[in-house]
Amino acid sequence: MNMDTVEQERDLYFAKLRDIELLLQLNEASKTPLTENILKILYASENDKVVIDEAGTLNIIEGGNPGGPGTGGGTGTGDEQILADEPMNDEDMGDTEEVK
Repeated sequence: MNMDTVEQERDLYFAKLRDIELLLQLNEASKTPLTENILKILYASENDKVVIDEAGTLNIIEGGNPGGPGTGGGTGTGDEQILADEPMNDEDMGDTEEVK
């Protein structure tokens, strides 16, 4: 894969996650335990370990093992503003280029 393809894929999935976040934020009246857990996962920091057991119970371990196996253990993108509470605008995106 070349770097352009990787960047396009990253931007695609970032946009999808951002759309999910906005949808959940704008539908506060329809909040359920599932939607609350989705937001918890989205807002977990790079250092948090997200653990979902076989019963579907979500546990977030603060400062978990970064880079470890499983959901939430990756190294992340380094973009701390990705899932901030307030919507981002183009200025928050820094020097990224628009993908067409």
